[in-house]
Amino acid sequence: MAFGKVWKGSVLAQITPSHVGLLRVKLSDYPALLEDFGSVRIGINPIDNPDGPLGFFYPILINHETGGTYYALDTACRHAGCVVPPYDPFSDAIICPCHGSGYAIDGSVLNGPTVSPLFRYPITFDGVDTLTVELPGLGYRVDSSLVQSADVPMLRLDFPTFENVEYEVKFRERMGDDWTITPFGLSPDNPPDMLSMIADGSPATVFVNRTSPTGFYTAAIKLIDLTEG
Repeated sequence: MAFGKVWKGSVLAQITPSHVGLLRVKLSDYPALLEDFGSVRIGINPIDNPDGPLGFFYPILINHETGGTYYALDTACRHAGCVVPPYDPFSDAIICPCHGSGYAIDGSVLNGPTVSPLFRYPITFDGVDTLTVELPGLGYRVDSSLVQSADVPMLRLDFPTFENVEYEVKFRERMGDDWTITPFGLSPDNPPDMLSMIADGSPATVFVNRTSPTGFYTAAIKLIDLTEG
């Protein structure tokens, strides 16, 4: 929970030359996106007022028009930077709570004072249940190394973090397996009994028990549903 909102999923770091992060959203986790003109607002930084997020990243607004047409929009109003709410099908608009700027379901301008549309992220739909959104600046790398001096086999994971973002460690033994949450510790001398941590923006180091001779680890960012908040 964060500010009364339930965590709904996670985004896995997939580093690319442009440091683009890939956010994968399952439609089955968000029933509104299964409906025409449905809209959800999800993020990695919480918000407590319309002025902006408590961190670097604004929430992402995902709108379903009809059929397989989806839009992923930055919720930063282009007038004064306030956080816009989800699309309202009754008024057929996204209305900024600060100064009344209006945007269409695709982020285009309906009325001022804004003169620029909401920033639109690249988004693809697999035709079944998954949307993939490309988010500039969210990609990061996780480096791992063996801890030789530990009483039990351990791995050390090092990765950069973003402020006020919650992280968890996930593991899968084979590429086709589902990811599972793995406990971790902040020191090789302490038992790995943490399931998540909220970062302060400085580089993080965590330690996990090596329970399998092979496998894949990742530091995953937890998502928060900000549709109503």
